Amino acid sequence: MSVSAYWHGIHLGYYMGMVTTTPCIMAENVMEAGVRRRLRPSSPLLRVYDACSWLFRTRMFDYMSIGFILKYFHYTWKYWKSVYFCGHIVIFMFYIIGCITVQMRPKGQRKEFVNKDLGMGNQPRASDEQHQRLVEEEEEEKQKKEL
Repeated sequence: MSVSAYWHGIHLGYYMGMVTTTPCIMAENVMEAGVRRRLRPSSPLLRVYDACSWLFRTRMFDYMSIGFILKYFHYTWKYWKSVYFCGHIVIFMFYIIGCITVQMRPKGQRKEFVNKDLGMGNQPRASDEQHQRLVEEEEEEKQKKEL
């Protein structure tokens, strides 16, 4: 998105939309960890959650993209103000709900679920072969620079 904003010109409306993207993704991840993981795969509520999640994602994309349509800070702010910053309020509410439901998990499982669902904690390691190849490439680059 930032490349697109730079390509089309530097207008604050573009960046307002991009800055709103991060809290939106955080709210989605926390709701996934706190709510969706509690639902059984065979539960009809899972389909309802997925439909609501899709609706949230698409409407938030519309809400954030208004910065790209209007370009300027003043116009984007005026639009968001005219709809009472509803997108920002929904993001905040979903984030709080997700955090509360994550905290309601049993203490032994809480950290495991949060790390797994939010992508925190141990990240996957490269295989030994990949690691060796990367080390060799770095050494080759150093040798080229020395010459």
